[in-house]
Amino acid sequence: MSTHQIDASPFHRPGTRRRSRILAALIGLATALIPLQAGASVGGHPPIRATAHRPAHVLRRLVPRGTALPAATPLTDHGGRLLPTAHLYAIWWGPAAGFPSDAVSGLTSFFNGIGNSGYLGVARQYLRGAAVSTGSVTNLADGTRPPSQVTAATLGAEVGRLTRQKPDPLGIYFVFTSNFPTGANFCAWHDAATVGGRRIAVAYMPNTSSAPGCDAGNQFGLPWSAGTRSLANVTAHELLETITDADPNTRPAWLDAAGQEIGDKCAWMFSAPVTLSNGSVWQLQQEWSNAKGACVQS
Repeated sequence: MSTHQIDASPFHRPGTRRRSRILAALIGLATALIPLQAGASVGGHPPIRATAHRPAHVLRRLVPRGTALPAATPLTDHGGRLLPTAHLYAIWWGPAAGFPSDAVSGLTSFFNGIGNSGYLGVARQYLRGAAVSTGSVTNLADGTRPPSQVTAATLGAEVGRLTRQKPDPLGIYFVFTSNFPTGANFCAWHDAATVGGRRIAVAYMPNTSSAPGCDAGNQFGLPWSAGTRSLANVTAHELLETITDADPNTRPAWLDAAGQEIGDKCAWMFSAPVTLSNGSVWQLQQEWSNAKGACVQS
């Protein structure tokens, strides 16, 4: 409903104070029902980019104007779902030739090394007393071409096809696509979807190989291709956010006062190469630590 749909003309003539109160109430109601413009915020949470899918939390592209220091406000627990024991699944959706040649092997090494790493250990402080753990990754392939626009429901449908509607309730399903959405101003996002009656964590990981603003450059001279280096970094961002805020649209878990998650507060901030438990070395952003009141890497 919008203001022009309310005919207030009967109240323009002189009348009682009761009519004036009715007019004021109707105007207030009409104003409340006007849709929020893109970029408006609700309830203290940051605006979500106006798209059809409206993902819960997106990793914005790097803006080439220097790195702003994160607000030193702590993350607070809103009681939502956590995934301290996370089972990792990587879905490679699209023709194999559409991915960087070292993407599957590189991300497999990344996933298999993230468990028991100091980097993953940053999430431990947010897990309500539970330990944090991830196992070896399970790679799944779908050679069909992914759609150009993806929603959480799209990812859920893809997970359902590959799991025969029996997804792992402790799984985080990272859906890597061979394409990148035209005009998107993000690099990746995470959310949750219902598959086979179960609520599961999903992350959209489009191919950032040719996406300006999704690669901070090879700051430490590492051997991975630019596309795989970029994917590993944004995957680390979404992984720690999903563990500490697994279903943000239903009920958020750990957010700061501005609605930012553990990775958002430190996006595109790097201090040193990160060596994982299997010895692989990566360029990964820092993550927010309430304990340190700062961005850290372990």
